[in-house]
Amino acid sequence: MTLKDVEELFASRLQLEPLAARLAAETGGCDIARLEHFEEMCRNHPSQDIGDQIDYVLGGNRGFHMTITAGAGNGQLCTALTRSKARWAASCRSALATPARGPTLRAATWN
Repeated sequence: MTLKDVEELFASRLQLEPLAARLAAETGGCDIARLEHFEEMCRNHPSQDIGDQIDYVLGGNRGFHMTITAGAGNGQLCTALTRSKARWAASCRSALATPARGPTLRAATWN
């Protein structure tokens, strides 16, 4: 994935995720317990292994955002964001697992 690809992913997510959140809020379609579960996953990762932590946190982040997206009730929006999140997660796993780039990207991703 190139820097341009990452920038395009961010740009599309900046447009689509607020729309999903607004629609989910309007319909009241989000499962609050699921949101809390995924939020907890992002904050507390039990493993000391960085690879496991990355998978755990990215899984929590993806679950959180996709719960909101599903709550929006728009299938096309859900499909677009599902693909976008999958590409983003793959690029994060790759970059975070690279020691030379990991600390900088970790700081940018988690903060």
